[in-house]
Amino acid sequence: MKAEAEAKQQIDQTTRYPGDVDAIIGPASSLIAPQVLPITTNEGVLTCSPTASALSLDAYPDRGLFLRTIPSDSLQAIAIARKIEQTGKASAALAFVDDAFGRPFAELVSDELDRRGIGVLAMVGFDPADADLAGEATTALDTGAKVVAVLGDASAGPRMVKALFDGPVDALEVIINDAMRVPAVANTYARLSDSDRALLSGVSPQSRITNESLLERYTAAYPESRGLFATYAYDCVNLIALAANASASTRASTMAQRVPSVADLGTPCATFTACDMGLRSDRNINYDGPSGVLQMGVNGDPTRGVFDTFVFDDAGRDTVSSSQFVST
Repeated sequence: MKAEAEAKQQIDQTTRYPGDVDAIIGPASSLIAPQVLPITTNEGVLTCSPTASALSLDAYPDRGLFLRTIPSDSLQAIAIARKIEQTGKASAALAFVDDAFGRPFAELVSDELDRRGIGVLAMVGFDPADADLAGEATTALDTGAKVVAVLGDASAGPRMVKALFDGPVDALEVIINDAMRVPAVANTYARLSDSDRALLSGVSPQSRITNESLLERYTAAYPESRGLFATYAYDCVNLIALAANASASTRASTMAQRVPSVADLGTPCATFTACDMGLRSDRNINYDGPSGVLQMGVNGDPTRGVFDTFVFDDAGRDTVSSSQFVST
């Protein structure tokens, strides 16, 4: 219901004043995007999402008017495969939520593992509506896997994690995706034994503000906010504004065409002010953003990104253990 309300609000704001809206920062959710994008595209509005990472949006027919600053799940698949490789194991099993999200995600992870010479012992789909996932967990474990990657949602995914650790395999390493890094399921991870929890880790796009200058300004302005994914929204605003200045136009299609060029192959700059000074000096610019790695492809998606490896404390709260740079 919340997603539907947010989608309706964004659609209403776009269609209420036709021709007066040049750009939108949003939608925030991959679930909302398919409802909003047909409207914004038809209205000729440039849309930049800071957090909709779904694979289904990689080739969305957006007429070139949809951008994302968060890395797509196609990059996360590479990060997960790399994390599996870093365990040192020669093979792994994949357990995935058997829906339109999980199936293509699992295929990408499998393809990337194959490219790295790591065997995929089994690809086990599970029904997110199934309360008992012991059978699916057994199928994955019966392969002899010592590493299982769980590609799930915030509800069924943690239940699969528990089912795997309830199995008979000792020293089983479980790697999860970003959707299971949510406070609502902390109790599930807290109830794991200390030894099992120590073998649980996950991969997700970097969510925190790591640039000290931006963090200081953000904390002063929004002291109650954790600032999660704020960097990606900041990048959306700056990319659109810089593209408008670089093209001397607020026409959506013109701005969209200039976005890749202001984020690549020029003088590096991290803020709007610094980059705009470069434009005014007739220089090519490379807006890297606070992360220092932003680079936009011609399809409107980042071609590289920073991914966190996260682990859990005894209360089930996630903490970042390391970060890795991933590119296509």
